Amino acid sequence: MKTNRTILSILLLCMIAGQVIPVFSVTPRLEVSANNVYLKAGKINPITIVLNNTGDFDLQEIEAILVSSIPGISVLTNVHKVWDTISNDDNLTYEPVLYVDQSVNMGTYTLQLQLNYLRSARLTTITVPISVIVSEAFQPSIKIIVNPETQKFKSNYGGSFSITVENIGDSMIKDVDIVLTQTSTLFVITGSQLYQIKELAAGKNQGLSTSIKILESAQLGPYTITATVYYSDIDGNRLKQVITLPFEITSYEIVKSPILVVKNLNATSSITPGVRFKQVIRVECSEASAYNIKAQLSLDGKGQLTPMGPTTIAIGDLQVNGFTQIAVELQLDGSALPGPIPTTLTLRYVDSKGIQGTATETITVNVDPLINFRLLDENPISLQQGKTGKLEADLLLIGTTRVEFVSLNIEDSGPILITSGSEYLGAVDPDSPVPFTISANVPSSTGLGVYRLQTKITYLDNRNNFQERFIEIPVKIVEATIQQTTSSDGGIWGWIKALLGWK
Repeated sequence: MKTNRTILSILLLCMIAGQVIPVFSVTPRLEVSANNVYLKAGKINPITIVLNNTGDFDLQEIEAILVSSIPGISVLTNVHKVWDTISNDDNLTYEPVLYVDQSVNMGTYTLQLQLNYLRSARLTTITVPISVIVSEAFQPSIKIIVNPETQKFKSNYGGSFSITVENIGDSMIKDVDIVLTQTSTLFVITGSQLYQIKELAAGKNQGLSTSIKILESAQLGPYTITATVYYSDIDGNRLKQVITLPFEITSYEIVKSPILVVKNLNATSSITPGVRFKQVIRVECSEASAYNIKAQLSLDGKGQLTPMGPTTIAIGDLQVNGFTQIAVELQLDGSALPGPIPTTLTLRYVDSKGIQGTATETITVNVDPLINFRLLDENPISLQQGKTGKLEADLLLIGTTRVEFVSLNIEDSGPILITSGSEYLGAVDPDSPVPFTISANVPSSTGLGVYRLQTKITYLDNRNNFQERFIEIPVKIVEATIQQTTSSDGGIWGWIKALLGWK
């Protein structure tokens, strides 16, 4: 007995995979065994640890701490366990729960169990290895396929990216969460990045779609999107899969810049001094869209044009082949000389890359001279029935400038026969009457009254273009006058000659 009492040792046995490993310490003797140590990757796995006091004395304040330093194997519950006492020839059992990640390969792994206990107020600490065996590799239940028609893109292009999620397992899965993550800065997921499927039966699939934008700087070649999938199996295990989704940039998209074209819709309009008018401008967009367009019209430096409203106009956005019209109300000075007055239209915009651009066009206001013809005397010219006469009048130019090569031509004379219906007058100055004469024959059948002869006046303007104006020449048809003729033998002289016998 004395020999046994002097033995300062304790037998500690750990049952691992059916083997008992003794560990010697101060009496009493303690055996540690682990059961249910065959684990499945990707699953939650409970194991059983048994503490058996085979010594002669009780143990107090027993503390067990199970530690895993193995990547992919973690202790979920019962990491730390405490008991008050283990009597001699008694045992305690507890079940830590381990999670084995799907990435853990099959094989044997070792956890560390630290035991702290008191015997006769003396603290003893020992560490026991706990071996576990990953006997089944992870069997994925989810397969994701990228639809081929949405797998090829152009640089600087945005489009749909469609996938099909399929349950390839042999049982239903629930609460499927799919998170899409871009793996490069050369593209952006512009659509949804999180999808949820309530449940998916074995062999079933579901289509999902998002959209991506390829940046202009992206090079040709393969790219990937990472899909992280979380789901629960029928046993309540929360599983995770990481799936790589491939796509390809196959060609470059030529980046076009917007071209803004300005058209002056008043180009053929006649603008005379003193007139208030609207300068109407058409803005067309081609090649690429333009955004936040603003137009500003800068007027002439001489002050001949005065704005009667805002000269800065917000146009907004224009898509490719889009157009719009803007109008600026202006007043032309009454003393403005004939000829073109240049103005400048400046368009500021932002392209699809956020770069500001400017387009400038010259808009010309064509000032025409003030030209108006009339007769100096507008009272009707008298002609007699059945006789030939002359229409003599003076043509007066009321205007702001001289005109050249003036011709006058009777276009419609009604019942009056014009024998010489045109006359070349040459240059005409403002306020300088020019006489003209037109021969006319009035048939006897022409009724009495006032007739208006439609007369066309042609001339050469300041831009050397032939212009036309029309006036009316009023003609009054009157009765012919009968003249009384006196014979040389009539009257008092005829009586004296007859009295005196003179012939």
